Amino acid sequence: MLNTEKIVSFTEAAEALPEINGKAVHPSAIWRWARKGIKGIRLETLRLGGRFLTSMEALDRFGKALAAVDAGENPIASEYQAHLELEVLRTQLQKLESRLDQVEKQLLWVTEYLLDKQKELKG
Repeated sequence: MLNTEKIVSFTEAAEALPEINGKAVHPSAIWRWARKGIKGIRLETLRLGGRFLTSMEALDRFGKALAAVDAGENPIASEYQAHLELEVLRTQLQKLESRLDQVEKQLLWVTEYLLDKQKELKG
């Protein structure tokens, strides 16, 4: 997802986009696209240090998905949603793997502690 892409602030993203109906895109529009979406499609974001960021590639995917919806072609929109869901699942998997590592370390510590206590009681 965004990890390998050109990360930009919402302001930078808005400045990089062409004018729409003769007006520049405002960063608040980027925020709305990310939070509420358009026609069921939401812009991908990344949150770092309390700031929301996106990528130029995410903007491209967002635009393509909207164009597909407008053309009545839902496969791209579905692919876009699947991409977002996959990223959510990857993030959840990373969190679960991290938690599993913590639990394994705790289990190892408890096992070593109990073995030491067993040795003390026998000795």
